[in-house]
Amino acid sequence: MTVTRSVRQGCPLSPALYVLYVEHLHDMIRENESIVGLQVSPQIQLKLNSFADDTAAITETSHTSTAAITETSHTSTAAMRDTVATFEYYAGARVNWDKSTVLLPAGADLEDFQDMTIIPQGQNTRYLWVLLPAALTNGEQMEGLLAEAMRKMHRWAKGTGLGVIGRIIIANNAVSSTLWYVAPLSAPDNGALREYKSAIRRYMWKNDPYAPQLIYRVRWEKLIQPRALGGLGMLDPHLEATALQMRIVIWLLFEKDDALWKINTLASMAQALKMDQADVEMALLHPQLQRGLAKGAMWSPILEKWRKHSLQQLPPKTVDQILGQSLFGNSLICKQGRPFAWQNEPAAFGRQWLACGVSRIADLWDEEAHNWRTEIQMAEHLRHQPERQDRLRQLKEAIPEEWIHRLRTGERTRGKWVALNTDEPPMKLFRILYRATQEWYGVEAWEMQDSEVCLGEPMTRLPEQDGLIHNHNMRSVVVLEDRVQHAKAKFQPFKPRKHPVELSWDPASWEWKARNT
Repeated sequence: MTVTRSVRQGCPLSPALYVLYVEHLHDMIRENESIVGLQVSPQIQLKLNSFADDTAAITETSHTSTAAITETSHTSTAAMRDTVATFEYYAGARVNWDKSTVLLPAGADLEDFQDMTIIPQGQNTRYLWVLLPAALTNGEQMEGLLAEAMRKMHRWAKGTGLGVIGRIIIANNAVSSTLWYVAPLSAPDNGALREYKSAIRRYMWKNDPYAPQLIYRVRWEKLIQPRALGGLGMLDPHLEATALQMRIVIWLLFEKDDALWKINTLASMAQALKMDQADVEMALLHPQLQRGLAKGAMWSPILEKWRKHSLQQLPPKTVDQILGQSLFGNSLICKQGRPFAWQNEPAAFGRQWLACGVSRIADLWDEEAHNWRTEIQMAEHLRHQPERQDRLRQLKEAIPEEWIHRLRTGERTRGKWVALNTDEPPMKLFRILYRATQEWYGVEAWEMQDSEVCLGEPMTRLPEQDGLIHNHNMRSVVVLEDRVQHAKAKFQPFKPRKHPVELSWDPASWEWKARNT
């Protein structure tokens, strides 16, 4: 076959052809045991990352006798080059090493990378147009984009004669839109965002982002309201950037536990939060655990914003939600009107107990015995904690009696979601409608599309599967209800293969406080 031309950039077929072509190289690198990548868990090793037509290969760094000096493993690097050479030979392709970049730790041997652009540790470089590492630790890149956006607004002001509505369209779609790609990672200081917001207002009312004076005709809070609600639909740069940054944390909480990017992100967030990686998801739910962030650490700027828009825990509706209630920082479990503190308060012990694996009611309650765990059982976790017995007594006394009664009876309530013990993996879930007898419950059936995903698609009703289920043939699952008004209720399963107590959090038990309503 004679090739007469290449696929044009932008052609929908182009990315599909490239993926089919380059996937063989990725498989060869993953299967080569001589290439040692980043060990993200005992079972998982990350050797490369690919986005569009950019591929980042990751090889081992081994420590020498001097802890401050590291050297890249020559064996792993040589194996990487041999694998690429084999791919080039059979695929008829070539890697342009002159345009390739390598990030090296301090003190690494440069011999293996003479034909590549070498970026020393600490120096910034662009990867997928994001400035690393600056974008992840400060707002340097975003501040530069804000300044460029103001200059772009000035060019629009000089070249066109538009009305107020037209300027808002330009500000939203042609100017501010250039910020949103980097905004999730690069967090500038509030002064830079305030200056940019003032420039938008000057451009909107005076057609000049650099105008020296301006009398505000309409409050900013009104301008950013949707036009359907009487506003002008202006995008608030601060709110947009904050929402994009917080979206990363939301994605993290809703991601599968074995996702590589989640494992890596939790590890780097643990450094910013100064805690064990296993406790990071709990810390993301409680603002008190997010204080004292490591300065200059990756994720510290984003976690600081997340702390200011914290979630609050809702009153429990089911026994499983009672077991998932936090013992600390929970306004529903109080001593003398105040929640038990995680840290930074006199006699606070929440963070120490979290490190011991005790932070929820489920950690104090024995589900099989329908009673509190014994002193011996609690001592296994809290052996070296001071005043253990007295603090346990205080926590138990603070838990509402109604919750304890429901835990003792263990009755399944109307609306609770369950899966069959014999259905593994579960493909159908059931919602309890009524209690028929002491051991049997009337249920309605719903079908899932995929039980492997973290947050599933809306389920489909299966009325022909409705019926009775025995109490011993069901286990609890978490299902989220779409609170947006629809003609029909929408329900989405959340990690349906796990029991609610096994989850790090139950999204149905948390919400944001209403603001500016």
